[in-house]
Order: sequence, then C-alpha cells, then structure tokens
Amino acid sequence: GGEPERAGRLADLLRSRGQDCRVEPALPTPLPHGSWDVVCLDAGVPGPEPGRGRHDTVRDVVEAVHRLTGSAEGHRLALLTRQALAHRPEDAVRPEAASLWALGRVVANERPELGCRRFDIAADGDLDALVGELLLDRPDDEVVVRAGVAYATRIAVAPEPADPAAARLSPDGTYLVTGGFGAIGRLTAETLLARGAGRVALVGRRGPGHEGDGSTALAGDKRVRACACDVSDPDACRELLVKLRDEGPPLRGVVHAAGVLDDDGIERLTWQRFAAVLAPKADGAWNLHLATRDDPLDFFVCFSSLAALLGTVGQANYAAANGFLDGLAQLRRSQGLPGTSIAWGPWDVGMAARLSAPVRAHLRRIGLTAGGTGESLAAFEALLFGERAHSAVGRVDWDAATAALRLPRARDLTAGPRQESTEWSTIPATERRPFIRHLLGEHLAELMGSSATDAVRPAPAGGNEDDDTALADLGIDSLLGMELRGRLSDSLGVPLPVTLIYDHPTVGRLTAYLCGLPARSSNEGTNQ
Repeated sequence: GGEPERAGRLADLLRSRGQDCRVEPALPTPLPHGSWDVVCLDAGVPGPEPGRGRHDTVRDVVEAVHRLTGSAEGHRLALLTRQALAHRPEDAVRPEAASLWALGRVVANERPELGCRRFDIAADGDLDALVGELLLDRPDDEVVVRAGVAYATRIAVAPEPADPAAARLSPDGTYLVTGGFGAIGRLTAETLLARGAGRVALVGRRGPGHEGDGSTALAGDKRVRACACDVSDPDACRELLVKLRDEGPPLRGVVHAAGVLDDDGIERLTWQRFAAVLAPKADGAWNLHLATRDDPLDFFVCFSSLAALLGTVGQANYAAANGFLDGLAQLRRSQGLPGTSIAWGPWDVGMAARLSAPVRAHLRRIGLTAGGTGESLAAFEALLFGERAHSAVGRVDWDAATAALRLPRARDLTAGPRQESTEWSTIPATERRPFIRHLLGEHLAELMGSSATDAVRPAPAGGNEDDDTALADLGIDSLLGMELRGRLSDSLGVPLPVTLIYDHPTVGRLTAYLCGLPARSSNEGTNQ
C-alpha cells in the first residue's frame, strides 16, 4: 500500500538487491504462500495539512495486522513512514505517521511472530539507504534514515526541566482544559489557577454535573467556566472557541487532557473501537490545533501516555491516539507555535486509579507504578514552558520493562543484558515435558502468584500428566494470556500462535502443544 510511485521505486531497489518483490495496493486475498516480508507504506503525501489522514493510515495497518495474524505462513511486518519522528528540534513531522509508530510498538509486543519493525524517511531520496536497513538482521527495531544515514532510536534520561516557579500565567488570559471534569482535569485547573490564570475553561463532552464529575470542587470559583463540548467535532470545537473569545479574556493556553480507554488484544479491536479511542485524543487535538493557530498562546500541552512510547500490550488503539499527540506537538514547534506533549505513566488518580486489580498488577509487571499526584503536577508545571516538544514522565523500572516488552531502544537504561532464550532444539525429547512444566510454572507464578506454581508442578514418575486445570481458573484472562504467550515465545525462542491460550486452554493441553513444537530453522528464507 501507500503512494504508488514510492512503492514502485522501493520495489525496484529491492529487486536490484536480488529480492523477489511484489507491489499490491492492499494485502491480496488469499495471502501469498511462503514466508514474505510485508512492508506497509504510509500513504501520506506532502501537503499543507499533515494530520488529516490520521484515521486512514491507522486503519490500513490495523487491517493488515488482522490479516497477517490469522496466517500460518510466517509473514513478517515492516512499517515504512515519512516524517514520523524529528531528527532535529526544528524538523516537521506528520502526526499520523507518528501514530503508526506508536501502533507498531504495540504490534511488536503483542504479535512478536510478525517481527514488526518501523522505518522512517524524510524524503524519497532516503529509500536507497533504507533498503540496506530493511535487509539487515539487526536488533534495533526502529530506524530513522536522514540524508542517507541510518539512526537507531533511543530512550534517554532528560536533564532536569526549568524551575516551575517561573511558570507564572496571565491574570488577563483564558486557559482551556479538555477532559476538565475528571480528576486530572480538576487538578490541572487548580494548578493553573494557583499559577495566576485569570480564567480557566473546563471542557468535557458531557459537561458538568454527571456522575464522577471532578469539577464540583471548583464550582464556587468565579474564575472557572464549565463548558459542555465534544472537541472531536470540528464545528463544536470552533463554536466553543468563538464563545470563549467573545466572553474574554483572550485565550492564552490549552491543555488537552481528554481521553478514553478501551483495552483489548489487537485482534479483538474492531475499527469502531479504534475510532472511538482516537476521537477524543487525536481528533480533539487536531481540531484544537486548527482552531487556535491565530490565538496568542503561551502553551499548547497534550497529555499523552507512555503507552505510545513503550507499546504496552492491549493498548493498540490508545497508543495510536497518543502517538498522534506526540507528533502534533513537534509539528506545532516546527511551525513556530507552542507545542508540548507529555507522555504520562499512570497517576494515582483519574483513569489509572479506576483500573482493575489484574490490570494494575500487569502494569507493575512491565515496570510501571503510579506516580503521586504531587510529583506529577510538579512535572507538569516544570514542562509547561519547556523547550522539548515531547517528554515522558513516570515511574519506570527499566529492567522490568525491557524484560516484559521489546525495547531495544531502552537498552542504555537497564542494568544488564536481557536474558537469552533457551535453545529449544538442544533439549532432548525425553526432557521436554518436565522442562515445559517447570517453565510454565515459573511464568504463571510470576503472573499469578505461588498458587499457580502448585497447579503445574510436574507429576511424579509414572503419574498422569494430563492436567485438566483450566488456565482461566488460575486467573489467566485475555490480557494475561497475551503476556503468557509472549513470555513463552521469548523463553523458547520460537513463534507462538495468537490463539495459543484459546486453542490450548488447560495446563495439560498447553504443555502437550509446547512439547511438540519444532525448532525454528535458522536458515529459513523470506521474500519481500
């Protein structure tokens, strides 16, 4: 898919390197036989309004992942984008391409058998260097090519931001906060008021007074204006801003903190569920961007998420939505407008505080714990007028994160190398069953606690190995099932099917299946 001229040139370059290559406007039905590398080209083309194709680009990749997930052919996936990331602070990016990279990070973690890699170019002249990177078998799964030079992405610790004491706001200005009726919206508004904001407009789709409305604590403050508006509707967004300007004082700042969660495995996320999560985040941010370009803003802050940076399992839609915010902040900077995206880890209030116990346990296993309200608000104040378009704030155990997620770009933050997988082909057939039972017990214990270890304890010599203990009875739900599958795949060094837990729902059946796995050949060939 993607722009035909770019696809054709890439195909020619690959053929010149001896690769068998086909160009298709979309994945064919049925999928080709054999093990092919599928390269999805970002369909965006240069133009005055990047960002308008945000739904089309994401939908194309989601559909491709759905198709490839159901294939047993061993296809691999690569995403090729244009201007998804900034190489220099002044570089323009395309937010919809940044959204694809965030989506690709989740695909890499949820569907490791697809080997999803991300490549970005600034212009078609970079395609020559890109082809060499496509054909390399390297540990880096994110590569940016600029002026013929390939760069791998890295997550780095940023220097301390500016003193938040300098963040004084205008008493003659209006500051708009979307998602304003939630706990984080209220806390943000209180922080702006404490910093001298003359007026704060709290904005939410349902308006004040609904169940869970966090703005009631500010109801008596005459500096606060409560507004019902769905900012994902461009007409409603424009009308709201016209009203605020007419009422005065002038609009001086935007904090876009709206968002919804609808977590699930990507194979169960319909496009409707994707669009519902994209709307308040990506559509809302884009509408606010267009509607405020002529306002004298001091800041335009988007509340993004570490989901977009880390690719957290079960959050493909949420990651894609927040990746768009990260790109939009950089786009605004390149246009001489204020723009800051803060990728938050969990707070101890708001949506994160309402997560179920299993989801909170999952976050802890991947190295994320909730940040305190005070420290989060201090970070917000410090970054409000900061020089960076994109920053991440959260409590992250990077050793745990890199053990649970595919994060070669975070290798500089860890204490040591990641443990290598077991060479499955070297384990004698007679030793596979006890090995699998032990391995399964270890992973289940890490996920569910020590009681799960007892459930998969190897049977004594001559005992019955047909264990009908249901994984669901041990607490393995869809989210934990994805995590268990990923851990087993990493430990054994072999790809495992998406439907592993559904097809083999008991300890005995899962053990039997894993024992029968063939070793993956190291010289398997692929086509492009």
